[in-house]
Amino acid sequence: MISQKYAIFDMDGTLVDSMQYWRNILSEYLQMPVSKEYAEKIAAMTITESITLTIQEFKLKKSSRVIFDEISEIMYHHYINDIPLKAGVAEYLHKLRQNDVRMCIASASPVTLIWAVAAHHKITDNFEFFCSTEDGFPDKREPDIFLYCAAKFGAEPQESTVFEDSFSAIKSAKKANFNVVAVYDDTQKEYWDEIIKTADRYKISFL
Repeated sequence: MISQKYAIFDMDGTLVDSMQYWRNILSEYLQMPVSKEYAEKIAAMTITESITLTIQEFKLKKSSRVIFDEISEIMYHHYINDIPLKAGVAEYLHKLRQNDVRMCIASASPVTLIWAVAAHHKITDNFEFFCSTEDGFPDKREPDIFLYCAAKFGAEPQESTVFEDSFSAIKSAKKANFNVVAVYDDTQKEYWDEIIKTADRYKISFL
């Protein structure tokens, strides 16, 4: 259990087991294979950034807004049908709430999808607000979204704990003086040794 009274949770790869769906979303959307190198290149980007690059790379004729909406619809289907909470998440959030920890979600996914996931898994009431990098923040290689969440709580970074699976986001949060709990996800396993050196604590699971 954390000692800080403010907790900022990533969603994909941290609360829900969804990263493989995001890694495969362009292949699914384009209905053709996308190279591992290209998938890794866009993995750290916001959805909007990855769509802009994909339009250029694959010479797509649709607008970025149309593609954004179509990809969101595909992921919405996965979120409410295929993607589970990670083991122990619901119970862990309940314990934090019982200990008066104030919580939010800061995700690269659009807020509409965050709401869909939280409502589907009945965890919405644990969080005071949801925040997305799609709302004008840079991607999580910069700590802007974490700093915004802390400020919205009225807290300093050192009073707040960020829960993240992504190595780039973990490094970003640590540089901004947040306490960081690294959450294991298979998509980040090649970085795991460095992740546990960088984070304050780590979790293989929430059980």
